[in-house]
Amino acid sequence: MGKLPKIAHQQFDNMDDIMAHAKEAEPEFAEQMARFLDLLNEDPALQGNVALTVGKMKLYNKARDNIRDKFDGDASMLCDVLRAKMVANVDVVKQVAEKAEEFFDIVAKEDRVANPNEFGYRDYKFNLQLSNGHVCELQCVIPEIAAVNDITHAARENSKAVKNQAGVEDRPLTEKEIGERDYWRKVALTEHNTIAVKGGLNDRLSEDLSDNDRLMLTVPAFPVVRFKAAASPKDPDPEMSLSVPLDGVLKLDRNKTPQETLII
Repeated sequence: MGKLPKIAHQQFDNMDDIMAHAKEAEPEFAEQMARFLDLLNEDPALQGNVALTVGKMKLYNKARDNIRDKFDGDASMLCDVLRAKMVANVDVVKQVAEKAEEFFDIVAKEDRVANPNEFGYRDYKFNLQLSNGHVCELQCVIPEIAAVNDITHAARENSKAVKNQAGVEDRPLTEKEIGERDYWRKVALTEHNTIAVKGGLNDRLSEDLSDNDRLMLTVPAFPVVRFKAAASPKDPDPEMSLSVPLDGVLKLDRNKTPQETLII
């Protein structure tokens, strides 16, 4: 995949304008995703190996919190109001990602299989631009990673919440908070790293990773001590649990594993 920036920006820097822009673009986004799935279905090698989930438009309160907590107040970085997820088996997920880059108007991309984030999450992430200029998000991920998303999303949110609270109060993390932050990070890392080891994803890690980062991403389990503070995972992201009803688009059933429903 060619060189593109990792970070995209909307043409607006006002949240209300971005949300209205997304609403206008939503039908086109759904249509483009359906057409892309049809394209993949034409390839015999991909039939039965790919599924699509189109998320509901991001909720206003969640978008506001993302701007504050993730983007330091820069609303133009909010590029996942409209988002979709392609779930593809490990042997074809890169092929799906390459086809996505050819099909869509891609303005930014990130290979998080080669360079996972600090929680070990692995996918191919794209930001694509629609005809009105609105920027959306597409993730290409393997079913095993998708299957643990409820657990790892909650762990990531809890870890980040500890750090964000200290930032709001303009103070360093306490020793107790450091333990809590690291505990949730290791919960996510354990889930993702175990899958990566079994699926051979570690063979795709970037050679540019530091020795410490490589170690953190390849250890399948961590000896962690649960902190004493009462804490429970936040509710999983509700917006990716539903699919837009499109002909030919698979709806992932939350009561089944992706492997049980992985049919085009």
